[in-house]
Amino acid sequence: MSRHPAAIQSVAVEPRGLAVAWADGRSFTFHPIWLRERAPLEDTLDPRTGQRKLEAAFLPLELSVLAARRRGEASVEVGFSDGAVARFAGAELRRAVAETPQLDLVGDKQLWDASLGGFPRYRLDDAKQEAGLLGLLDDLARLGCVLVEEVPAEKNGILEFMGLIGNIKLTNWGGVEDVRVDANAFDLTLTNRGLEPHVDNPYRSSTIGYVVLHCLENSFEGGESGIVDGFAVAERLRAEDPAAFEALATTPVTFRYQDETTLLENRCPLIGLDDAGAVERVAWSNRTEFADARPPEELALYYRARRRLAELIYSDEMTVRFKLQPGQAFVLDNYRVLHSRQPFELSGGGNRHMRQAYFDRDMVSSRQKVLRRRLAEG
Repeated sequence: MSRHPAAIQSVAVEPRGLAVAWADGRSFTFHPIWLRERAPLEDTLDPRTGQRKLEAAFLPLELSVLAARRRGEASVEVGFSDGAVARFAGAELRRAVAETPQLDLVGDKQLWDASLGGFPRYRLDDAKQEAGLLGLLDDLARLGCVLVEEVPAEKNGILEFMGLIGNIKLTNWGGVEDVRVDANAFDLTLTNRGLEPHVDNPYRSSTIGYVVLHCLENSFEGGESGIVDGFAVAERLRAEDPAAFEALATTPVTFRYQDETTLLENRCPLIGLDDAGAVERVAWSNRTEFADARPPEELALYYRARRRLAELIYSDEMTVRFKLQPGQAFVLDNYRVLHSRQPFELSGGGNRHMRQAYFDRDMVSSRQKVLRRRLAEG
């Protein structure tokens, strides 16, 4: 019988701490304080919340591991120089030395272009089942967008679906807002003009995590939506023009929005990278992005890079087009997926009425992780 990859193969006390080797060939030496502050003991961690009760900052800096022995292949018992004795699960220790955990939605990203054609579709009733909702969130992690159908085409019909995930994000516009032509428009979204590819609200320091756009009516001629995978565009730019990619990843710009009661500003580069250099955000908003006053040679490089990125974003080969129908709700990752709108005609009858709401990123990722844990335990 093959051993579980996280089965403990050996343990040893070293001057640096506790050395553990697993059946999958990985080995690691844990610092004594790292272990002690995670010890599953009543005086150290609260058993219900997992929050630490012991003030770890005051643990002795010279703390050491005095003894260790395996308890079968599943755990190791450790004795510390401060007298504490605790048992650690081998699988949990192995997970701790795996790759950096995903703080956002969990799952590998699948980059896409126009050849994607469509995207995953779920009925509202599917999302009411935990397995269905988890599948939806996993697809959202993978592609950055999903379509929910059979959502009541009424003013607050989207709230039932959003409540399955968590609380909506409140902004200066409230919770769920109307997206329809308004004679007193304070934003270009509320006109019938076409909207270039963009992400929503990059001018917020707490930027929108996910956008939910719910269609109540869409009978005007025109008004088709378009979406672009910003991660795929950024990676293509990195491959084809590394200097342009570097310029956009290292030059912060200012995003700004104002109306009679609000003034919002934020600074970030158009391409955001994580600590490992992977793309984690594309902030593109022609309506609100303005470069700072920099020396001409710096701006010349930035503007050339921005032009190249725009050429990719606007290209047909990177764009998936569709027209939302009443009762459909489109969910998209606002750090990744750019969305656009074709202009539409106001004459000839018809109407276009969308309702829009937002989630913070941690609200969505929390729901996915809890569902994964619950279904795995069940």
